[in-house]
Amino acid sequence: MGFIAPKNMLGNPLMGGFPPPTNNLLLSEPPTATLLSSLLSQPPATHRWFFVRRRFSQLLENLKITEDQADDGETKHKGVVASLNQAYWGYRDETANRLLIGSWGKTTRVRPPRDVDVLFILPNALYWRYEQRTGNRQSQLLQDIRNALRASNPATDIRGDRQVVVVPFNTYRIEVAPAFVCRDGGYVICDAANEGSYKRVEPMAEIAALDAADQQFNGNVRKLTRLLKQWQRYCNVPIKSFHLEAAVKGLLPTVTYGASDEFWFDWLVRDALAHLIKCANGSFAMPVTGEIIRIGDQWLSRAQSAYDRAVKACSYEYNNEEYLAGAEWQKNFRNHDPNDRGLIAARLIAECRREEENCLYTSTAFFIWLRWLKGFRAALWAGAAVGSGLAASHILTGDPAFRVTMAFAALTGVLLPAIGRALHLDAAIHDYAVAAARFKNLQGEFRRAAEVWSLKPLADFEVEARRLFKAMAEARKPSLTPPDIPIFWLAPPQNSEGTLQLRRG
Repeated sequence: MGFIAPKNMLGNPLMGGFPPPTNNLLLSEPPTATLLSSLLSQPPATHRWFFVRRRFSQLLENLKITEDQADDGETKHKGVVASLNQAYWGYRDETANRLLIGSWGKTTRVRPPRDVDVLFILPNALYWRYEQRTGNRQSQLLQDIRNALRASNPATDIRGDRQVVVVPFNTYRIEVAPAFVCRDGGYVICDAANEGSYKRVEPMAEIAALDAADQQFNGNVRKLTRLLKQWQRYCNVPIKSFHLEAAVKGLLPTVTYGASDEFWFDWLVRDALAHLIKCANGSFAMPVTGEIIRIGDQWLSRAQSAYDRAVKACSYEYNNEEYLAGAEWQKNFRNHDPNDRGLIAARLIAECRREEENCLYTSTAFFIWLRWLKGFRAALWAGAAVGSGLAASHILTGDPAFRVTMAFAALTGVLLPAIGRALHLDAAIHDYAVAAARFKNLQGEFRRAAEVWSLKPLADFEVEARRLFKAMAEARKPSLTPPDIPIFWLAPPQNSEGTLQLRRG
């Protein structure tokens, strides 16, 4: 069972209904004679996805390892290879009998790199020598390599780990997979699990397949793989890197923009995550060997969360909301966004919008409760007026038949206003009226801060945001709390998450 491809662009329900990206920037200057007429006859084109190309170009640049990191990795793994060549081939050479595999061999490494995977080719005579042994011969071979490396690195905690020998330097972890060359040019490596066995691998065929796909899709296989590896690392996703690579190779042929440049990368990242989700518990075949690799689903919940964030970021990119889009991408890729101050602004905008919603909810609740209080006060005064009127009519007519009724009416006329005074209705109405108006005004100010002040320099935006946050804290000091029941009877309906659907006013 291979990876299942998502539907095409027009039929993919995961696309969220966004129109396809188009670049409306003028590519060439129109003739002078038609320039003025074109400006007068039609409005300027609306630019969408204005920040996508710059954002992902810079992100990919930031993911490249530095020259110092590349040199350090070269130095570390060449020292290990030289020690092994000395031990098993009788001469000291830093590059002979080794193949770089994994992210270093495929050049899909991201900054900062974690390890260097090396396939070290041993003499075939050693294979036949170990075949004469009993027990777990593969584990014994790993231990022999471990001992050879410890002779030149005595202070390093070198250990065998199923298929590799791990050399954990301070900056890099070198993982050596001992291998023997097959007659047909392939390789077998050790697998010390269970009773031990050998496994056929074709690293050069894997690199060739990646090269072919990468050339077909304008280098996007490696670019998207690096992005997904950064997500894997930052979000601690339990999935292997070559699973992500296979998912990318499965996605790109299914979309019309698979070979497009970084202008489309918001969609490509989103679609790669959607494709990965569809492949949960699926499998794919390795080049040449045909080995079936199962992908599992331990990573599925993290992929779904990352996809949801990508969909939200795509909607922000469509509307050119640079800071908000950056904040969403940050949740998947950490702080590799090129504009860290933009991230601060995005979080300020998000906080202003949350406070705007809080003000909307609070002012609405206060206005509803204020209506109840005013109605209750009106009912008390109306009851007192009716009672006083009835009592006065008895005094004027002197009819003894309604003496008890008139006495009760007189008592009502006295008690109802007293109840209102005892409950401090007038003070409560005043306090709720002031608070409702204050929160309603703050709602508008937070909206203007998010939509207008956020376009000004960050320093000015921060000053305005701090002022509003301080005003919000002052508004909350009275701690007015209307009862819940009447509020929810009169409030608009709730949505599926249980929060009020209040109309912005």
